[in-house]
Amino acid sequence: MIRVGSLVFVICCIGLLGAGCTFEATTNLGNDAASIDLPASDGGTNPDGARDQTPPVDQTPVPDQAPLDQTPPTDQAPRDQQLPPDQSLPPDQALPLDQALPPDQALPPDQALPPDQALPPDQALSPDQALPPDQALPPDQGGTTDQGGTTVTPLPSNSRVIFLHHSTGNVIWKGGVKGEITAHNTSAGKSYSIVEQAFPKSSPYGWDNYPYDYWNIWVNHAGPTAYQSEPTLEMLTKQYEVIVWKHCYPVSSMLADTGTPSISSSSKRAENYKLQYAALKTKMLSFPNTRFIVWTGAALTQASTTANAAQRARDFSNWVTGTWDTPGDNIYIWDFRNLETDGTGLYLKNAYAASAQDSHPNSTFAQTVAPYFAQRIIDVIEGRGDTTSLTGK
Repeated sequence: MIRVGSLVFVICCIGLLGAGCTFEATTNLGNDAASIDLPASDGGTNPDGARDQTPPVDQTPVPDQAPLDQTPPTDQAPRDQQLPPDQSLPPDQALPLDQALPPDQALPPDQALPPDQALPPDQALSPDQALPPDQALPPDQGGTTDQGGTTVTPLPSNSRVIFLHHSTGNVIWKGGVKGEITAHNTSAGKSYSIVEQAFPKSSPYGWDNYPYDYWNIWVNHAGPTAYQSEPTLEMLTKQYEVIVWKHCYPVSSMLADTGTPSISSSSKRAENYKLQYAALKTKMLSFPNTRFIVWTGAALTQASTTANAAQRARDFSNWVTGTWDTPGDNIYIWDFRNLETDGTGLYLKNAYAASAQDSHPNSTFAQTVAPYFAQRIIDVIEGRGDTTSLTGK
């Protein structure tokens, strides 16, 4: 019993000594513990018994710094989107950052506009408004560029046309020219109008409409008043946006040149025609807001002329289309002779003539070519005069 009691006593003493050590350690650390901010262990509780909500160290935001995955933008595009050095714009041509296209919308270098042609930022088309390359308008339509490099704007949708003619022109007119213009108006939403007029009239001037006569009325007697009841260009250009004029078929009854041309001669020779046409061209160019369409000279049937005269007529027609007419101005050609002769022939084909001895076109031919004539007028009105066929086909 004594041994058992001694053992119990010893154990109790050891226990009291352990408790005393624990108390002393707690006492000595008491003041320091309050000043040390130690993180609680996972699953621990705060003094109120609530679960500790202090965020883990790797989620605590660092003041004044963006998260790592939201690095602030810099003044430069990412390296994989920057232009190579040989394609970079010079500093004085580069767009400001707030105007630059995003990389996925920027034009490739070979399609970019030069700086002097680029649209200002407030006028530029957004990517969803720009036409793809295969749908872009050709240069001769609506702010178009013709062969001479001059921008040709379509005339107003209510443009007025006058057709000056004699008997040959009257046959073609009756082939349905006005109806073709009306049909185009309906399909295209236009309001073009066209009228015809004999020019000059048989009285008082006389039934002659050859190069000399146009020169005599429009150049030699130019002015704001009519000459022998015939309107001058100063008068016609105030009423019409398009003026079409032609000669009747005797214009092709041409004589050989003499070597002494005269602008005031009514003799049907190429040397005189060329002087008169040159003066008429200068006159027409002085009315840049009016467009003129000139027919090539009507051909004669083989029975109505000679081979030499027919060749001279063909040569003059070629001079008109190949030399006198120049792209980029307000003067256009309808190559009527080409249609009458099937291209390169010297004579009006008998199948197209009123008869082998009558060089007026017949009604069947007129109905065939009237749509071509109307189309030629429409092409000129709409800015395609220098980029479409001279025959209207």
